[in-house]
Amino acid sequence: PEPNGEISFNTRDAAASKCRLHRLMGLLVKALSTPKHPLLISLDDLQWADTASLELINSLLTGTITCAEVAEVDVEATTTPSSSSEEIKFDEGPHILFICCFRSNNDAAASSSKPLDMCIQKMKDSTNIALKEIHLEGLSSSDVNDVVSEALCYPRRLTRSLANLIHQKSTGNPLFVKEFLNSLTTENLLTYSLSRHGWIWDEEVIEMKAVSNGVVDLLTSRLSRLPKCVLSGLQVLSCFGHGISLEILLHVRDVEFGVSGSSSSDDTTDNIAGLDLATKELLVTKADHMGDERSSVYSFVHDMIQNTVYQGIKQQERVLMLKKIADTLIARTTTSDIEGRRDDDAILFIIVDLINRVTPLNTPDAHDRLRYAKLNLLAGEKAIQTPDFS
Repeated sequence: PEPNGEISFNTRDAAASKCRLHRLMGLLVKALSTPKHPLLISLDDLQWADTASLELINSLLTGTITCAEVAEVDVEATTTPSSSSEEIKFDEGPHILFICCFRSNNDAAASSSKPLDMCIQKMKDSTNIALKEIHLEGLSSSDVNDVVSEALCYPRRLTRSLANLIHQKSTGNPLFVKEFLNSLTTENLLTYSLSRHGWIWDEEVIEMKAVSNGVVDLLTSRLSRLPKCVLSGLQVLSCFGHGISLEILLHVRDVEFGVSGSSSSDDTTDNIAGLDLATKELLVTKADHMGDERSSVYSFVHDMIQNTVYQGIKQQERVLMLKKIADTLIARTTTSDIEGRRDDDAILFIIVDLINRVTPLNTPDAHDRLRYAKLNLLAGEKAIQTPDFS
């Protein structure tokens, strides 16, 4: 801190810290991989990656660290003179293979994929990287028939006509196929006859069925039919992102929210019970962690479901929900918990993420603004104190 109480931020220190991180990660990769036993790293949903992560990936692939605006960089007990852009190369190129998946035909993903596009272009321009792009098309009609046949436990020859209709409607999008098939059973356009011991459907009626604008419309329609407790649990989970541990959810399991989009009149409020029901609907998964129930993690099975649930909450209700979750976590995790053990730092960062999405414009109360500012300051101090490999 400066004498006047203000906190200074040294960009030179930040750049040096980034160089150290890239170098140490490069040394770790070098230690774990050999020409005969290369290291394989698989990354999914890369369209959501931040710039710092993409820079690290590029550094690992090229075996080069770019240090910009750094006065002195400690490299094996030597110093490198200052320059506007200094490159430090490893003695031997990395023996590493990245398999990265990203979505390019989604509006939300496209708006946030500019850093990824720049990273890919750098890889194409590099002479040290062998880059191969594989464009995945939608499922073929035969593939869709396999999915339908397996889902209905029916011979492929009997499901071929239905599969062709579903393929036509879904253009082979796997999630669309699943949700469209689910909508057919929900709307009784696909039923099982006990007397005939087989599935019954009317191809003409299905062919006349209006095609939605995408998976989002199908998911929205499906979510609107869920009981209140299930939708409430899903909305709470969506506020945390892709997933969150049961230990955190226990603090907000009985907090009631004004659920929008549900047609159910069920007044029961138990968000965890709702999520357990959502797992049976195959919307959420629950993964146990080393047999510890409280460390179990609830996650959406697909980020499209999380985005649909989150965007389905009205803007004003979403702000109130984020604030209520944050305030509840603040009240139920005491100051000593937040400021104490390093294990509890995660709770602090979760709270700060929630209140920052509320934004100051939606926090008119001066007491709340001061409290939120102090938590942000505490989180910032803890982040600065955290070493690169904490």
